[in-house]
Amino acid sequence: MLHQLSRLILLICIPFHLNASDSLYLPDDTTALFASLDRIEKSSIASYGNDILPKYVEYYERRTDGLIGNILAEDFIFDDKLISYLIGIYSEIARANHIDTEPFILVSRSPIPNAASLGDGIFIINLGLFNSLESEEELAFVIAHELAHDQLRHINQRLESLPDPPESAKKERRRIRRLIRREGLNSLKESMRNEVYRGRRHSRANEFEADSIGHIYIQNTRFAEGGSSALMSLHTFEMFDLKESELLEILSTKSFTIDKTWIKPKKKMFGGSFGSSEESQDSFWQKDSLATHPDAEIRAEKLSVDASGSETSQFNPIRIDRDLIEKEISADFVRRKLPIHAIIWSLDRMKMAPNDPAFYWSVIVSQLAVIQNSISEHDFDDLVPPSSYFDSSGGKAICRLVRNMSKSELGNLIATLSNEKLE
Repeated sequence: MLHQLSRLILLICIPFHLNASDSLYLPDDTTALFASLDRIEKSSIASYGNDILPKYVEYYERRTDGLIGNILAEDFIFDDKLISYLIGIYSEIARANHIDTEPFILVSRSPIPNAASLGDGIFIINLGLFNSLESEEELAFVIAHELAHDQLRHINQRLESLPDPPESAKKERRRIRRLIRREGLNSLKESMRNEVYRGRRHSRANEFEADSIGHIYIQNTRFAEGGSSALMSLHTFEMFDLKESELLEILSTKSFTIDKTWIKPKKKMFGGSFGSSEESQDSFWQKDSLATHPDAEIRAEKLSVDASGSETSQFNPIRIDRDLIEKEISADFVRRKLPIHAIIWSLDRMKMAPNDPAFYWSVIVSQLAVIQNSISEHDFDDLVPPSSYFDSSGGKAICRLVRNMSKSELGNLIATLSNEKLE
């Protein structure tokens, strides 16, 4: 019993990093990388001449500071092979269209299937995007789409509509920048890590325009058929596709069977249930969406290609380490303190017989332990969304399961999985 308790404490306390030195999450040379960002910032500001508006300067400074904050907060993955692969696809598209913009590509650890252009050749591609696309052609179209945003200067169009920053905001920005340069960003990174993402979403008209230009860009390459297929993949992609029956099968062991009453909805919370009512949680938990690429189905149709007839099996597979990416997504859910997401994602991987099942079982057991610990810490509702948050029956079931089990029953499940799956 003491051995089991020690193991659970370790599982709760040790963060999930796939690389022992954490070198994947920081660049080899942060000084050189930050200097590159500074050069891009200065070049962007200089391109406007002496008559540049203060709001433009404010945006470019905020972009640099935000990216530095995100990097120091380990929000990106610096895998040389993956980044070289992306730069290779970008370069092929750029050369074919006589574009000489040097790319600055960052791969975000976010599981959300998305990508973004921040202007001046800076692109962010989420790990979740690789999991939602089926072919290299689809990936190439997404890159071409973001390149079109860059070449059409959509960020600059958005800047024109922004109000000028007040003098107080400019003074605060200068104070923060001096502090960053003098003391580093450790004390500020949490408050600034999302700064760069403000205002990066484009209007629907901009999205349609980037689709059209991106489609033209890939016509001169070997990726010509990827446009509508990529949009339809994003439109139909389900991040959490676990079924209730699969949940029951995977979690049930020789010595522990999931009681089906635990996964049934209850009108009132009593007995072994934890947290406030699920209805009261809806305002706290907001679903992730594909809002940054709206109307994907309509956009696919506007490319005049019947995506339903596309034979993606004839396309080239994306040349990436999917096992690494899927593990990274699990680890990122843990890092973001989203234990239910981490559990569902890991259970979904288990049904596909992964190469390293012990990794996913470690995630599942550790995150169940985090949830059990949250009962005593009184932050259960911050970690467990209402079952309505998920569309899949398995997602709904795991939310009900941890709400309807007693603390001791949850502890028995954790101990059983720890003994039978992690030995």
